[in-house]
Amino acid sequence: MSNANSAQPSSFQRLVTELSAWWRVISRRTDGQEHAWVTIHDSEPRVGPAPPRPDKRTGKTLPSGILEGHDWSISPDYWDSSRPYRACIPVDLEAHEKFPEGRWVSAPFTLGRDFGVSDTSGWTLTPAARKFIFITRERVRPIVQAIISFYKQGYTLPPYLSLNWLNDSFPSEEALAAQIAEARRYMLDQYGFIILSLLQDPEWRKRPALTPLIGEITDIGLVGRRYRGTIVEFDKIDPSHLRTLLAKCIPIHYQWFSTSTGPFDPNELGAVDYHSGIILRPQTSLACASRKGKEREASPKRPAGPSQKKRAKYIAVQKKGEEDKGRLISKNEYRRLSEWCAVVHKQLPERDIFYAYEYEADDEDDAAPAGPIVSAKDLAAHEARMIALPREEPSTCPDTVVAPTVVTQGVMTAEPEISLAVVTQGVTTPGPVNDEPAPVIVTAPIAKAIEVPVVSKPVPDNGAESP
Repeated sequence: MSNANSAQPSSFQRLVTELSAWWRVISRRTDGQEHAWVTIHDSEPRVGPAPPRPDKRTGKTLPSGILEGHDWSISPDYWDSSRPYRACIPVDLEAHEKFPEGRWVSAPFTLGRDFGVSDTSGWTLTPAARKFIFITRERVRPIVQAIISFYKQGYTLPPYLSLNWLNDSFPSEEALAAQIAEARRYMLDQYGFIILSLLQDPEWRKRPALTPLIGEITDIGLVGRRYRGTIVEFDKIDPSHLRTLLAKCIPIHYQWFSTSTGPFDPNELGAVDYHSGIILRPQTSLACASRKGKEREASPKRPAGPSQKKRAKYIAVQKKGEEDKGRLISKNEYRRLSEWCAVVHKQLPERDIFYAYEYEADDEDDAAPAGPIVSAKDLAAHEARMIALPREEPSTCPDTVVAPTVVTQGVMTAEPEISLAVVTQGVTTPGPVNDEPAPVIVTAPIAKAIEVPVVSKPVPDNGAESP
């Protein structure tokens, strides 16, 4: 991996000068290795050698469901400007309590038995697993479609996830686990796509296409999350892209060798050593250090100044009036939340307190978040609402089966469907879940990413940087 003194050192130096006051830099060196891993905006640097580059990987799926060589859905991957949203994949969704049906997306190491059962015909998903996977896809679909319809994307859009395999029988437990892992990667791409699109527009709550979906975006857990981050090679990333990543508190990881030079030197940035907790300092010559020591001894002591305030506290609260129920958060997490939520700064004599209200918008006209809508008793109402969302009808459809219009890389394609009754067959829950109140759908087959230009759409000039 390369040094930081590459293509445009002046651009990198300006970036460090302007933004580094907000950074939390941690360095980690392992015995026997020539390099240290450094991270900005993350709590744990990488360890070991750098992963193989994407063009050196086989793409093979192992029996555990992960990709051979390196799995980008589990740990940060190299920066890819054609898929910048992968740096924004959320990593703490398992702690989000408002959407328990979506926790399967946060399980990187899955076994077929965790989601399926076996019989003489092979391995199949349990009815509950089919329902959870279906709900997760359906809740994300209108958000992705709204973003594609409103914003102009200059990169490859995430491929659409079809679920024609939900009722299939798989020859082995490993085959079922691999299919679930593939679906998980599709969903993580779409999560990252949503988060990146909203991060680029601080005024997204006011957009007509997104205002009705504020509650849905919040409930799924895509607001104020921690991000996966990316591995950076300074000679392979555009300075404007690096600026956007760091300004939005998206973690970056990079290697630093003893021969490396440049403004991202962890010593110059005052990085904290991961093992000892000691702040690294620039190396100083013995002569210079001795001279500074004598100057300190000769100079008289300064009179004591006014008492200093204690370190500021940053607190996340669900809504105003519940400050006593808040939780302590880091300065960087507060800054992330401030991109989305209302914030209040209280100046007290002993310390400053910063409150971030997770379910309060920073504008009075913004809609309040919706309540949980995927419980067993409310599933039918939720699916009916999804169907009511406007969709373009395809020009043709074989066998008179209802087919939705699917956006795939800027191309509208129609796919055959099956109903929610098929997906949830065998689920024994109270209420009208299996009565199929509306023709809720599952599409097929899995769409492939198609490299075509995306139709340009007007975007309000909000000054947001675009990686």
